[in-house]
Amino acid sequence: MEGNNFYMSAALSNRSVCITPKALRTKRRSPSLASLMNLKTNLAFGIVSDQTCSKIKKAINLIIDTASPKKYRLSPTSPEFTFDVNFITLTLPSTQVHSDTVIKHDCMNPFLVAWRGRDKDLRYVWRAEKQANGNIHFHILSNSFYHYKNLREDWNRIIERLGYVDAYANNFVGMSKKSYIAKFKGSNDSQAILSERWELGESVGWRQPNSTDVHAIGSVNDVAAYVAKYAAKQSAGIRFKDKEFVPSKVIDRNKVKLTIAEIVAIRASCNIVEGKIWGCDRLTGRFKSTVFSEFDNEFSKVMDIVVSAATYVCVKEFITVYYGNFHKLFMSITSEVLSGYQLAVSEYLLPPILT
Repeated sequence: MEGNNFYMSAALSNRSVCITPKALRTKRRSPSLASLMNLKTNLAFGIVSDQTCSKIKKAINLIIDTASPKKYRLSPTSPEFTFDVNFITLTLPSTQVHSDTVIKHDCMNPFLVAWRGRDKDLRYVWRAEKQANGNIHFHILSNSFYHYKNLREDWNRIIERLGYVDAYANNFVGMSKKSYIAKFKGSNDSQAILSERWELGESVGWRQPNSTDVHAIGSVNDVAAYVAKYAAKQSAGIRFKDKEFVPSKVIDRNKVKLTIAEIVAIRASCNIVEGKIWGCDRLTGRFKSTVFSEFDNEFSKVMDIVVSAATYVCVKEFITVYYGNFHKLFMSITSEVLSGYQLAVSEYLLPPILT
């Protein structure tokens, strides 16, 4: 960096502050060759990139940091409990016979639409994965309470549009208790539990499969790591190595070429989700970092606060990133610079009504 050709810019968010040099004369960067080749060949089957993991975790942390404590009772006579965020899993109770794309379009999307209709302040992140049996399932983190009984009823009603509850019931209707216990003898459940489960299934005609799960989370401090384990972990997959890469002739780089049939076969063999693997609500997806620079009067003041509050720092050649849980701190300090972050959070939680 020479003379005054560059200035320092900071991108501030709830969990990180990234300091980068910016040129006074901006020049549009062309896409790198590696990026173009990856888009063209797309040979990473089932491998979630570090960039995607980072986006998922940012969305998760935004919901966690901005969620307010809420009080609920599971029934009129049950004790009151307080929660900040909700983490649920949705599964299929019988063998998947539709494509992942159809399940997402006909089941997952209507489920989220119905949920948003009941709670206009809903913020969520979802992640799709494959079970060992090949069925797709979904993990969802949200700021909204969902009673476990209502959750199971609503999800079962939606997936029955594609016949998954019927298929589940057909597997068990007419099965004796003895046969049921023998079928699941290899599970970790005791005979008493299996017997109770058979009796419950019989009582409802096997029409209420346990296709949902609400995960117990002890505290908000544990949530990010707990949810990231599910939502941002790598899927099983394979990556082709580029054996033809020649450093001196990058432009002539060739990658493995596959037919559509070969791609379909590879996807099936490594049991990965077809299409989109994660998503979030529109406001969470559009939330941007607050950007300020050394030309702002309070740049040094805010950076002193960041440095003091950071839990660790990552320094590279031209970039410095401070990591920490900055949200509550930034929301509590009166500052012209931080007012931009505070406004962004306010609009995220209570978006302005357009007239």
